[in-house]
Amino acid sequence: MRRVERMGSGMGKMTGQFVFSGIAVTDYPRASAWYETLFGAPPDAIVQEGVECMWELREGAWIYIVVDRERAGKSIVTIAVHDLQDALAGASASDAHRYSMETRPGVYHKAVFSDPDGNTVTLAKLLQAK
Repeated sequence: MRRVERMGSGMGKMTGQFVFSGIAVTDYPRASAWYETLFGAPPDAIVQEGVECMWELREGAWIYIVVDRERAGKSIVTIAVHDLQDALAGASASDAHRYSMETRPGVYHKAVFSDPDGNTVTLAKLLQAK
């Protein structure tokens, strides 16, 4: 991974207080059960029963699922973790959580999951801290 040096444009870089990353699904009960197993916990918030719920992965970093049949299967989310093997321990206990491993030497090790709708969720251990 290479960081890009920014040239000054006269405007400040946008910063945010929270990040919400959404994943569109077709079947709320099936998807919420799948993500509950992946994250190892029930949702931290139910936005609308049977439609939308959220997990807070760390302060200010949220993943949510929402029923949206037109967009389902097109989401891509990557979560950087400190310990990939530990993160995989719970998820791999379920047949529903098959994944493929990818490595880019000196950059990352990652496990790529597909949820029941085909959305991609990647757990990645970054090897380079820059």
